[in-house]
Formats: sequence, C-alpha cells, structure tokens
Amino acid sequence: MATTRIISMHVSHGKTIADCLTDRIDYSKNPDKTQGGELISAYECDPKTADAEFLYSKRQYQTITGREQRHDVIAYQVRQSFKPGEITPEEANRVGYEFAERFLKGRHAFFVATHTDKKHIHNHIIWNSTTLDCKHKFRDFLGSGRAVARLSDAICTEHRLSVIADPKRGKNHYGKWLGDNAKPTHRELLCGLIDAALLQKPDSFDTLLKLLAGKEQPDAGQIEMPQGWHSALLSPDPYVITWTNVQRNVAMACGVGKTPEERYEKAADFVRLVGLQDFADLTPAELSTGMKQRLGLARAGQSGTAAADGRAVCLFGLSDAR
Repeated sequence: MATTRIISMHVSHGKTIADCLTDRIDYSKNPDKTQGGELISAYECDPKTADAEFLYSKRQYQTITGREQRHDVIAYQVRQSFKPGEITPEEANRVGYEFAERFLKGRHAFFVATHTDKKHIHNHIIWNSTTLDCKHKFRDFLGSGRAVARLSDAICTEHRLSVIADPKRGKNHYGKWLGDNAKPTHRELLCGLIDAALLQKPDSFDTLLKLLAGKEQPDAGQIEMPQGWHSALLSPDPYVITWTNVQRNVAMACGVGKTPEERYEKAADFVRLVGLQDFADLTPAELSTGMKQRLGLARAGQSGTAAADGRAVCLFGLSDAR
C-alpha cells in the first residue's frame, strides 16, 4: 500500500533559488535517512550536484526563451509512503523511480531518495520544474493529485503491493488527528516563551527581547496582558506597499466589498490604533523599523488576520518613538 502527495516547492522569503534548492535537496539526500546515500537513484542528473544542475537549467531557460520565471515554483516533489513491513528499501526505491519515469515521460531530470528513518519506508521524488531541453516548465494541473495516486496504485499493483481500495479524504488535518500526541509547533513554543517572559513584567520591548534571550532579569515596570488576549511577535520586515503612504497602505489591505470612503475610514481607525496618525502621509521608506512594524500590524488588522476589534498589543512601539 502506498500513499502519495504532490508538493510544489517554492522559493522561501529572503532566500535565493540556489539556497532553496540546496536546502530541499540536501534534506532528501540525508545520509542518515538513506543508508549512507545508498538509497538514491537519479535520471539525467547527478544527485551530488542536482541543485546546481537544476539552477543552471533555469538560467538556460531564461536565455533560450527570453522569459523570466514568473512564479516561484522551483521544483516538484511527490512523497510516496509504503505500508510498514510490506516492502524493502531497495524495492521502494525502484518503485519510486518507475513512477517518476512514467509520470514525467523522460522530460524532466529527477532523483528518488528512499528514507528508512520512520516505521514506514517512504520516497522523496523530486524533479526539476524546467524540462531537459530548457524550453518548457512542468505545469501542475487540476486533478494532478488524483493522477499521481492512480499511477502509484497501478505500479504498486504490478509489484504485488497493496493499495487503498477506497481512499477517503480525512475530515481533520494531520495535527488535529494526532491530538495530544502532536508535538508543539514552533509557533506554539515561541508563544509560550513570550508568555513566560511577559509574566516577568518587562518595562520595554528591549527588555522583553533580553528576557527571551535569557540575558536580563527585570527590575521595574510591567506589560499587562488582559484575559483572553494572545501574544505574538511581528516580523521585523513586514509586508508593506513601498510606493504609497501609510494611510493608503492600510486602506488597500481592507479588501473588496467596501466603498473607498468606508475603507479610508476604517484605515484611519487602525492608523490611530498603532500610533501612526501623525505620519499617515509618509511612505514606508521614510519610516523607522518599529514604525514599519506598526504599519504591518495595521494592514494585518484591516485584512482580518489580526484581531479586527483592535485587541492588539504593540510591544514594539514601546522602544521606538519614531
């Protein structure tokens, strides 16, 4: 029995295509997971230099076609997991390679890394989004997940492996399915650290950061967290629109369904909430880092991703008058 999932691999914020390719490919090739690299096979690329070869093909694509990459998809991956005890690592790798051959029809370079670090043996099948002739790109299509599952099931049947006869989509996501056995996410761990630091009642944002880093104990002052509120840290480089002013930045995040007057009225409320009413005509380039963070929070509040009733704690504003 094999379960499959197709995943588009994107460029991460703040990283280059080369960095992202290297990170993703190195994880798949991890020798601790692939029996020292023995469970890796490849087509039209060398697994040791696959990241550089994929990157070179993208540069060739731009040179040959004159088109720049409009989307941030740099590669695709299929995870193919097998029923514990039903298949050997070597056979799993052969099944993964056969799947990639038949699905990609020889048009894309790929490699298959079989991991044995879990109870279930599973493949990471990664292929270059750019074709071998560097003239086209792989286009994900409607129903690609079903196509991947059908082909994988057919190959498993040919290899006398079990398949899921009547697969059903789960009602809950994986984390909810795990329940109490789920490990805390990075976000949950971070929120826990912030809450613990706030219990020590720091008097400024700088003090809070030092508490989080374990470098300082507070001696005066406090930050109150009303019941029912939640703490979080805003990115030091929040997304803002660089070519317009603070007021329009917030108004443009309001979305559809409102008149311009309604958007600007609501935007003015959020600008006042984060203390930028005196700087509403400035562009982000004219703001300090702390003020940009406030602007990012105001935009998030407008779009509904933050508490739209104004229940927000602007911790970063404590140490930044501008």
